[in-house]
Amino acid sequence: MLNGIPQRPMDGVSMAYTWGKGGAELASKRTTQYFEMLGNRAIYHDGWVATTTPATLPWELSSAKPPDVISGYKWELYNAKEDPTQFDDLAARMPDKLKQMQDLFYAEAAKHDVLPLDNTTLARWNAPKPNLTAGRKVFTYSGILSGFRTAARRTS
Repeated sequence: MLNGIPQRPMDGVSMAYTWGKGGAELASKRTTQYFEMLGNRAIYHDGWVATTTPATLPWELSSAKPPDVISGYKWELYNAKEDPTQFDDLAARMPDKLKQMQDLFYAEAAKHDVLPLDNTTLARWNAPKPNLTAGRKVFTYSGILSGFRTAARRTS
């Protein structure tokens, strides 16, 4: 609770244990991490990475129709322990492992309130947003503004 408002716990694993002397050599406490942004997704788990190939470049707001949010993306699979550069895509050779990683992605996405997925990048970017000041030209502020001091001006 913060000021009477319930707070949701922070997801993830703290990195504070790495900050001290020798922290860079410590084994990671992170075992699973998901990623989702603008339709692109990935999952890391115990040294394995499954990731989708972006339908559009993230820094280009494409006006092309996005692919189907579930079946329209190509998945890749990497063993990051043996291939940290993610050069050797194992998806075609290890479909069962890829399926396991995809299932884990969707489980993590559900757990962290990422579903339903949405890949309407440009449409979402350009959609009107709520705006409390739209159309207003005059603002009146009243009451005490905490944290501000006023100084009396002397004239002599």
